[in-house]
Amino acid sequence: MLGARRSCSLILMELAGYGLSIAILLSFGQTVLATFPSVTQAVRFGLSIYLFYLADRLWSANPHLSASPITRSRVFVTTLLNPKGLVFSFVIFPPITNVKTAPSTRCSLPQSRHVWRQVG
Repeated sequence: MLGARRSCSLILMELAGYGLSIAILLSFGQTVLATFPSVTQAVRFGLSIYLFYLADRLWSANPHLSASPITRSRVFVTTLLNPKGLVFSFVIFPPITNVKTAPSTRCSLPQSRHVWRQVG
């Protein structure tokens, strides 16, 4: 029971990281891409480089190094930079074209947790 209680703050930081990431990308990212469609290819290229960088860091990590403790700030930053936020913002959620569609996006947030529970 003690482990579950200690992990609650980590779960809250994970939710906060995803929430902030998705909110920023939905608010500004989609607006910029809609305003400047030519930027879309550059963003996709940059995201591809970012994913290759993350993959390289993952595969070249030394597993024999002692792991540092998992802190709330570390979970928040890691989740904020997680590429799943990009997938949520640009693939799963519909583009926000006006204020009337924003509530439907907010309503889809609770349903999306069921998807990610299955996907991981």
